[in-house]
Amino acid sequence: MCGIYGYVTQTGSIDGKLFSRMGQAIRHRGPDDEDEVTLETEGLSVGLGHKRLSILDLSPAGRQPMTNEDETIWITLNGEIYNFKELTKELKARGHQFRSNCDTEVVIHLYEELGLKCLDRISGMFAFALWDSKQKILFLARDRVGKKPLHYSIVNGGMYFASEIKALIRHPMIERTLDLTALSKYLAFEYVPAPHTIFKSIKKLEPGHYLVYRNGEMVSSAYWDVPM
Repeated sequence: MCGIYGYVTQTGSIDGKLFSRMGQAIRHRGPDDEDEVTLETEGLSVGLGHKRLSILDLSPAGRQPMTNEDETIWITLNGEIYNFKELTKELKARGHQFRSNCDTEVVIHLYEELGLKCLDRISGMFAFALWDSKQKILFLARDRVGKKPLHYSIVNGGMYFASEIKALIRHPMIERTLDLTALSKYLAFEYVPAPHTIFKSIKKLEPGHYLVYRNGEMVSSAYWDVPM
């Protein structure tokens, strides 16, 4: 289990202290290592954070957020990519350079090859956020059956995300108004079905879905469903 968090805003720079407080809220998810990166891209400020539970490649090379060779793509990922060895071999044959033995890095290079279609090739349990600075895209994705959690909120044109709600509500932009419809579902089912959460301003990314945020707008789509 690891923890991911971050946000993209069009109004000012990333507040470092505030950003770190978001991460501290989910420190229990990754006690072995941690890091944050902040980026400025033509009027956009981006922050990506990671709390690491080290499983593969225990060296500093496996630290996240992780980037590609020219630092145009960054990723923070929670989970495990089961077929990463097969994909790594294939991508190396196509000329991609790997800096680590970590399964996270394969997602970066697969995205370079296939874009959003990279999800069709990935087998595993995961939730990740990938920032593409060339296209100015924040790409969020969750595994097919939703083993790894991912929550998000869109406020004033900004996109905020985290593994757990407690990280999101550390940011003052995120309102804490209860969703009474979601509350009634919780009382009936003892959980809140996705994409809703107990708060009106926060949603869950549904299993087998991805989300793309660009220019203050969001598009979400399913990439997988149970075969009928």
